[in-house]
Amino acid sequence: NGTTSNAGATASKPVDLQETIDELRAEIARLRNELKLTRPMLSRTGI
Repeated sequence: NGTTSNAGATASKPVDLQETIDELRAEIARLRNELKLTRPMLSRTGI
């Protein structure tokens, strides 16, 4: 049952999930900053 053991290992590491969320937030912030720089009209629409 390799699938079961893998699922258990993943579930027992909430720290990895938090790190992933932090990385995604940083990436989203970077992309939004790029959009503001390259497309000023979008920033006026609230995006």
